[in-house]
Amino acid sequence: MKIYSLIFCLFVFVIESNAQSNIVRNSGAEAGNGDCEVILNTKFNANNQKVDHWANPRNPFVLQYIYQCGTSDVICNSSNVYNGERALYIHINPNADKGYWKEFVVNELASGGVHINHEYYFKARLKFNSSNYNLSDVGIMFSENHPKQKKISKGGKLFDAGTTYNVYLNSSMSTTAGINGFIEVSLNFKYFGLLDLGYMTIGEFKEGSNPGFYIDDIELFDIGLFEDCPQVKYIQNTIQISTVEDADQQLFAGTNVGAPFPATTGEVKIAYGGNVVYKAGEEVILDTGFQTLPGANFLAYIAPCEENPCQGVSSMPTKEYELCSGSPQNISTDFVPTPHYTVKWNPTTHLTINDPYSPIFTPPSGTGVATYLVSFTDPCGTTGYQLIRISYTDGSVAPSITLTNQVLDEYNFSFDFIPQPESEWLEIDIKRKSDGLIVFSTSRMYYNDDYGNPFHFSAPCYILGLSVCYDYEVIVRTKNVCLPDIVTEVIDWNRSSYCTPKPQILTAPLPNVITPNGDGSNDIYCIEVCGAEAYEIEVFNRWDASIYQSSGKVCNKNVCLWNGNTNSGNAAVDGQYELIIKISGCGNSEEPPQKSVTLLR
Repeated sequence: MKIYSLIFCLFVFVIESNAQSNIVRNSGAEAGNGDCEVILNTKFNANNQKVDHWANPRNPFVLQYIYQCGTSDVICNSSNVYNGERALYIHINPNADKGYWKEFVVNELASGGVHINHEYYFKARLKFNSSNYNLSDVGIMFSENHPKQKKISKGGKLFDAGTTYNVYLNSSMSTTAGINGFIEVSLNFKYFGLLDLGYMTIGEFKEGSNPGFYIDDIELFDIGLFEDCPQVKYIQNTIQISTVEDADQQLFAGTNVGAPFPATTGEVKIAYGGNVVYKAGEEVILDTGFQTLPGANFLAYIAPCEENPCQGVSSMPTKEYELCSGSPQNISTDFVPTPHYTVKWNPTTHLTINDPYSPIFTPPSGTGVATYLVSFTDPCGTTGYQLIRISYTDGSVAPSITLTNQVLDEYNFSFDFIPQPESEWLEIDIKRKSDGLIVFSTSRMYYNDDYGNPFHFSAPCYILGLSVCYDYEVIVRTKNVCLPDIVTEVIDWNRSSYCTPKPQILTAPLPNVITPNGDGSNDIYCIEVCGAEAYEIEVFNRWDASIYQSSGKVCNKNVCLWNGNTNSGNAAVDGQYELIIKISGCGNSEEPPQKSVTLLR
């Protein structure tokens, strides 16, 4: 059977020719002096037993050889070995007493590891401890450095690996069980990175429910530099995920299409979740054994090699609609209809999507705002987005502003805004009176998306241009759906009028005792200030040694300076202390005489 032209479905991973040697050192775990009958220990191994070229992630507390945590990681002469005398065991226990238990094995690859712009073929035999395993939780990480692992328990993650490239397995990549119940897993991939990667780590990279597995005969072939556009390309016995395959004349894909080693006569699957493009100058031939799985995005077409099917997709600015009649209406995205591109709306509530570029919106009764995220994806999996916001109503109501719970003093300005059901948007600005500069703005906020009922507003404590040295206007604007009117309320916030000169310490006399015993009285040393923007304090003991320093912004007229602790957080002992206090604001400062304070707990 031969299929020409174009198709739809999805996933990636490829294979071609020019076989090289296996670059996994000691791929069957056979070489080494490990005694398989010994239960090896995490922190101590008297015989220095090891399996050559295989290690666990390095850790200051764990030796680098293949053993961990009371269970031998080297299995010998048993039904859990595929070939030879040994296999590696990767121990995973989702129900361990100390939390999720996870091990990995690391191989320092031969030939310098995985190289930039090379294509690779991976094959291994796996056997799980349970039939209820999920192959997609198992992954292969190629890394610049030998990775480390802080803890094996609690799902210990890898770190210090440098640049990495991950490949995940998939159930469609495996064959049926063979010798001793092992399955064979194989896949192809192309490495497009910026650095060569010398280490390969195998384990469960997703936190699933797998109970551990045995792995044997691990092979990785460097097929060599992949050609951007060979004259003829063969794709055979492979799983593919997110790739573009080019041929100058012909591209063949199927069970037995003539691909040289390491390809074998197996199916070509475009798997779930990927994006794959086949492109050739004369013909794309999809032969017996080619298949696309559900949830895939696959495109095959005729085009020159130099044509780039992955131009990328730019996101679009937010688009707004205002529907006032209560009747259904077409809405549209700004993405241009393009063959083989995918358009999706999320959510799809109140939409009738006969045309994905221009669905029909049927407004519900009443007033509200509906928001949709439109995704636009090219055949290579690149996605752009556009936000569509629809304000609707079946009746118009003039806007009004209702503010409650207002607080206004030198340091604080806050209120609750009570929106009408027909509210569309709200905006709050703080403008400096002396020069008209907007020093703070919420920008336009939309009802239900950005604010609800009520909406609490509180001016920030400190931003550039907002201080106790100036006077301000707080400007509140709002608009309702389907009416052009914008209603505005302006509130004076005269911060500079509270005291002159600035700054001042209003507490007189300063407290001379602090009793941090938790009874709510004098637990913290506090003072009242006016016109202050910042404070500093330093505390000395009776030997004139500094035990505490602190500084910060003043955001309230009551400034609490010391809780009776030292800089290290320890409780200071009872006794006499000297406090040096300084406040500053509006270009001036005040520093009262050194104050003696008694601390009693």
